[in-house]
Amino acid sequence: MDNANSSMTSGIWKSRSGGGCLSVFGLPFLAVGILAAIGEIQPDSGEWYVRHIFTFAFGIPGSILVFGRSGTIVDRTRMQATKWYGLMVPFYRTKYALTPEGEVQITKEVRRSKNSTYTVYPVRIQPDSATSSDSGNKAITIKEPRDYQSSRAIAEELGKLLRYNVLDSSSGESIIRRPEHLEESIKEKANRTGEVIKLPQRPALLKTKISSSAPLTIEVPPQGFGVSSLFALIPFIIFTGIILIEFLPLILVTMDDKKELYFIAPFFILFISIPLLAITIPIISRAKRKDTITINGASLSIATKGLIKTKTTDIPLDKIEELAISGVSVSSIAGKMKIGKTGFRILSWLGGLNGNTVTIRSDEKTIRFGVGLSDEELTYLTALIKQALVEGSSSYSTSEGGFSF
Repeated sequence: MDNANSSMTSGIWKSRSGGGCLSVFGLPFLAVGILAAIGEIQPDSGEWYVRHIFTFAFGIPGSILVFGRSGTIVDRTRMQATKWYGLMVPFYRTKYALTPEGEVQITKEVRRSKNSTYTVYPVRIQPDSATSSDSGNKAITIKEPRDYQSSRAIAEELGKLLRYNVLDSSSGESIIRRPEHLEESIKEKANRTGEVIKLPQRPALLKTKISSSAPLTIEVPPQGFGVSSLFALIPFIIFTGIILIEFLPLILVTMDDKKELYFIAPFFILFISIPLLAITIPIISRAKRKDTITINGASLSIATKGLIKTKTTDIPLDKIEELAISGVSVSSIAGKMKIGKTGFRILSWLGGLNGNTVTIRSDEKTIRFGVGLSDEELTYLTALIKQALVEGSSSYSTSEGGFSF
């Protein structure tokens, strides 16, 4: 991964990428190219042009990897964004004109290549108009971090600099924040707008356990093993079947030769057990995960109990800026597939397909919980937590779950 850094001074935001690991990776190529150029490395063919081809084939990619740099400059005074590329210094620039009506966007995208799959959170500026000859009105990609919190920090810097709204759709729900309110907590926003948080009707059946007195504590039980867990084993079953078809005849042949059997059997067992563990451990971990959310006077904490240890994450209450339900629910899947109530019941019976979660975010941390809970229960929990953030968890006292005033 290449090095990347950004800075902002006197109305100008700068980002620069290149060097680091890419330079180290490119050094061998550059060295081979240089040695071929000075004649220290001679290709098998004695023709002079072969050596030059060898030089360019290794020297040019090596030079790009070692000395290649790229960057982005956003200038508020000129209302202009510039993307540049070069070797140590800019050689090629593309300029984009910005207008006061633009916005900064954060999205979530899954990238797939031949050997890997990874998630990025691109930060883009969507100008009202861009005058670059080949850009039209397309959004300008600023950076594509793999870490959401990095993308959020960059987007907020640009939003404040350009006085643009920040549109964040990375969670599945589009959230717009105005530049003057980017650092505003949920409590501060409620006080500013005069919002009164009302609890919806408590669901008749709650999977979660909610404390009857302060501090507010919500225990989300383990999701358990659903039929969907069996579906995850299908690749392993197919893999094992292929291995048995290929290797079982060989093992049967060597049954009479104990020496060969002692050699083949451990290899066979190891070959099957590693994929089995790679599949079952995440399934068991997800099924046994238990979350406990506690809101006291100073912070919100979530203790996630896994197979081996418990991980605790704390966020100060005055730093929590977003609280929402995000993801894809069974009901939305059923609606899009037009499978009706019967299909919805089937999907619900499969278990684990409700991808909706409660998402809580600050500038530094993001926590999620509630996979497998119904949409009604998630809505109730979200309102309950929001009420605690705004009114304070010390006022939480009713046995039914709520706040007394």
